[in-house]
Amino acid sequence: MAKKTPENVHILWNPNKNYLGHWDITSGEDLILTIKEITWMEVENPATGDAKSKRVVHFVEDVKPLICNEENANAIFKVCGTELIKDYAGKNFKIALYTIHGTWFGEEGQAVRVRDTAPVAKKKDVLDETHPKWEKAKENVQNGSIDLDGLRKHWDVSDAVFLKLQQA
Repeated sequence: MAKKTPENVHILWNPNKNYLGHWDITSGEDLILTIKEITWMEVENPATGDAKSKRVVHFVEDVKPLICNEENANAIFKVCGTELIKDYAGKNFKIALYTIHGTWFGEEGQAVRVRDTAPVAKKKDVLDETHPKWEKAKENVQNGSIDLDGLRKHWDVSDAVFLKLQQA
């Protein structure tokens, strides 16, 4: 039997926090993710108990999967150029997610959308002695709280610069 949706909840409340939603994209910037696979699966609405077959995008990154509507599926197809769901597995296609405000089914709210253009990687700052974060980076390298891979997640760091950071 289907559960009744509670009446005393906020209008923007979404009962299914197991999937990526606008509340997960809070920075105001695009969220760039790598598609691991796309599947069709039964998704239960926890408020009603109803389950429906939905297209779900799973990501390489440690984020929740995205229930993918037709508009987002068309954007993914446009960016990646692959028609068959089975062809997405293991290809590491990158997509950009963002949020929009709009009216759906007579209600105002937020939604997650997939950009219909390929994401452009942001150029990282070069970390060198002139960078304002040089001293803090040097301290973190020397106390072992960050390694070269960790630095490269944030900055463009050469092996030679990393050696300088290690030196007292």
